[in-house]
Amino acid sequence: MPKTFILLWKSDSIGMDTFNIDTKNRLHDILRDMKKKVLVIGDLILDRYVETIPTRLAREAPIPISRIINEHSCAGGAGNLATNITSLGGDALVAGVIGNDYEGEILLNIFTRHKIDTTCILKIDRETSLHTRYYVDKSLHLRIDKDVTKDLDRTNTEKLFDNIKSIIKDDIDCICISDYDKGCITPRLLRYIIMLANDKGIPVYGQPMIRHYLDFIGCTLVKSNIKEASTATGISILNESSLHNLGINLLTRLSAKYIILTTGKKGLTTFEENNIINIPSFIASESFRKVIGVRDAMTAMLSLALLAGADIVEASLLSNMVAATLTPSITTAVIEKERLKSYIDRFDKKMITKVPLHR
Repeated sequence: MPKTFILLWKSDSIGMDTFNIDTKNRLHDILRDMKKKVLVIGDLILDRYVETIPTRLAREAPIPISRIINEHSCAGGAGNLATNITSLGGDALVAGVIGNDYEGEILLNIFTRHKIDTTCILKIDRETSLHTRYYVDKSLHLRIDKDVTKDLDRTNTEKLFDNIKSIIKDDIDCICISDYDKGCITPRLLRYIIMLANDKGIPVYGQPMIRHYLDFIGCTLVKSNIKEASTATGISILNESSLHNLGINLLTRLSAKYIILTTGKKGLTTFEENNIINIPSFIASESFRKVIGVRDAMTAMLSLALLAGADIVEASLLSNMVAATLTPSITTAVIEKERLKSYIDRFDKKMITKVPLHR
């Protein structure tokens, strides 16, 4: 039988309380109940990886001449979020735009391979976003991005929304919006989606970047890193007080139930109506910075955990565990469920702080 442990919640106002549950068994129960249907909307990116080995130096410049030994492609951006939904046992539908090009076809094939529904994808006269990373002797040497970042025009925005509206039925458990500032997510599209979801009682979990951060109004949950939130609001993070002010600002401006800010090696901070909850990082080093796709992997876990009945602390805890199980590699990160289960079994006691949120 797995060893149980206790999470301790410390509050400046109510003293020390004990959170008495068999946490490991509870987390395993949540993982078993993730067969949910999630519509993922956002920027679709093809991540291409080219591995090489150097053979000699070039005569015309002090650079290595390298020979390609391997190439592969993965779904990046919102596509990676959809892939992680399926890796956790959920059913994913993906909506976004791609071009009538070779890269777009590769993305569609990747989604088909992962059994991701592509009904809502709109093909338009626009290049598919392509991010190519070149590795020399397994070290990242160069990254080249081919992106169109201009916002979709009104006509294509409404075509995309018509696609989305046609499949939003009672069996959709939630909508995840993953923005990478590549133009798919516009203020108009956000308003359409959130109004429709609210009418149907479907929760919306938003993951903004910077350009349209403050347009994610009415989402159930908004998650980003602290730098993006600080840039979008103009609130500099100098100390705990300014972090507190940032959280209150976002809760109010976005009318969200939860604001989650990831802070790298410091873990993540969750703001809800009356509390601030901090869960420390479980990563021993800065290696998480080299993991490609950790942002979407964490959001996939947050979304499915909440749908499976987890409270916000349990969902945030599992999300942090996901970040700890991902290791740097020459690919876009996808959660390995069995590895996550093993991590939960090995997990030791941690301190979670919960303090009142004074407005």
